[in-house]
Amino acid sequence: MLPATQQMAQVPKGYLPEIMIHKLPESVYSKIAAGEVVDRPASAIRELAENSLDAGSLQISIIINSETGFEVLDNGCGMGQEDLSICAQKHTTSKIEIFDDIYRLSSLGFRGEALYSIAAVSEIEIRSADNDNGSGWLLKIKFGKVCCLEPVSHPRGTRIKIERLFANVPAREKFLKSGRSEFYQIKETFIRLALANPGRSMELKRGSKTEMIFPGHFSLRDTAAAVFSAEMEKHLLEISADNTPLDLHGYICSRGLPEASRRHQYFVLAGRAVENRTLSAALNRACRDLLPADQKPVCVLFLSVPPGFYDINVHPSKKEVRFSDEDAVFSMIFRKVRRVFYQQEIHAPAESEGQKNCVMEFRGTSNESAQADPVLFPGFFQDQKRAVGFRIIGQYGRGYIVFEKDGQLLIADQHALHERINYERLLKKSRNYISVDLMIPLLFVRERSEIELIIERKNLLNRSGVEMQPFGEDTISILKIPSFIPEKKETSVLAELLDLLCRKHAPEPEEFFNDLIKRSACALSVKSGDILNIYEMDEIINSYYEEKIPAVCPHGRPYLRSFNRNEMDKFFYRP
Repeated sequence: MLPATQQMAQVPKGYLPEIMIHKLPESVYSKIAAGEVVDRPASAIRELAENSLDAGSLQISIIINSETGFEVLDNGCGMGQEDLSICAQKHTTSKIEIFDDIYRLSSLGFRGEALYSIAAVSEIEIRSADNDNGSGWLLKIKFGKVCCLEPVSHPRGTRIKIERLFANVPAREKFLKSGRSEFYQIKETFIRLALANPGRSMELKRGSKTEMIFPGHFSLRDTAAAVFSAEMEKHLLEISADNTPLDLHGYICSRGLPEASRRHQYFVLAGRAVENRTLSAALNRACRDLLPADQKPVCVLFLSVPPGFYDINVHPSKKEVRFSDEDAVFSMIFRKVRRVFYQQEIHAPAESEGQKNCVMEFRGTSNESAQADPVLFPGFFQDQKRAVGFRIIGQYGRGYIVFEKDGQLLIADQHALHERINYERLLKKSRNYISVDLMIPLLFVRERSEIELIIERKNLLNRSGVEMQPFGEDTISILKIPSFIPEKKETSVLAELLDLLCRKHAPEPEEFFNDLIKRSACALSVKSGDILNIYEMDEIINSYYEEKIPAVCPHGRPYLRSFNRNEMDKFFYRP
């Protein structure tokens, strides 16, 4: 009997090919290499345009001639005969000399590597000149084979014309989408290039028709507004640089887009729009309770990162980036995005001189209470500065506060608005909260399986300032709670918190603590259906104008709707 090792080595006859390892011919591996860098016309255009940017071009034109034919023109430094003769050969570059140079690149890539890949799967003409004498050179390559190198007349810069892309790779050509779909990808690539380089003049043409143009004198705000929309421009918030090694600057919109996806979130690093899960996660987490729940944030943000802190060569086409400290990047983005939202004056403009006095009018039933609830409105009876310029009209449907200010009629969801106000106040308190002992522990009866789950996840409670211990087999005893949980609301808040803890997947600690604050704010707020008197409505609206709060409740629902006089006159056909 054969040893075990020899038994394993035996395989059925004919299972292995006659030649197990062999070297691929250049005609094969060049096509495979091209597929790693260039998978569609848009990626080829991106590579060529980035080469133009690296060449110092101030003007770049992209012309789409057909589904697989296009041109990229620039006024960069250009190439002479010697550089042009080898620019489309493999392993040629003007950017690095030793391996470690790839971690210190200030350019967008290695000029030349993309040309070799593209030339292997297309017919390519390159006209270039590195002087102002009008004399240049023409290089023609047909599917990897050089056809000619000859002198031509050409201004300083480079013009690259691609035809029949993937014609010698039918399998890849077959997987190209429709002309409309491929052009959409090209347009998105163009937008990413333009946003990342607002100081360059860039033009996208489809045949003789100009599709998009950025003149080069646009500011970043102008460029962002041209990409998003004129309506979105009104809501752009500027994030200023702090001049720290790890920093962020750019623009984010205080309103999201219902149809927005990650393609509306542009992150720029070292002159290139990049993708990274941490960047998107930090942005979405920061905006989670600042935008309506069905909207996603819209932004163009530039990252400043120390040398060696990131690696952009983890993806063949350099679309993705990796950071050495993802947590530091997450924290920085989260902090700066939250800060800019809270620093903005998002309420109505300042009052005119004629609106300095607050006039209140109440239209309701006579049996409503005339005294504010001190639990729902802590500090109401204290002498405090009152916001001016609004006039309470009354309550509608036991759920909405109707008032006017600066010529606008406004309707507020009383619960959602009050909840947002209380959430912001509790959020501030929670930064320096302490755990307080309960005079009488709170007992919660649960299924045995839920008790086991709560005990298993008790660290989440501890980190949130809640101290608990088992009390028999089916009961949990709460001994301490954080000081910001409102008095007389402890039982309802903690019951909901334990429900969250018993779900299938454990929440993240930060999410769990934030949920505790949200539930506390909800318990502290007036409800839809509560009858409010004049003082209570005034307190809520006054607090709204005193606080700088986002335009949605903590759960992402809008709480305010306004109508101006023009809208009213138009509806009632008034001149």
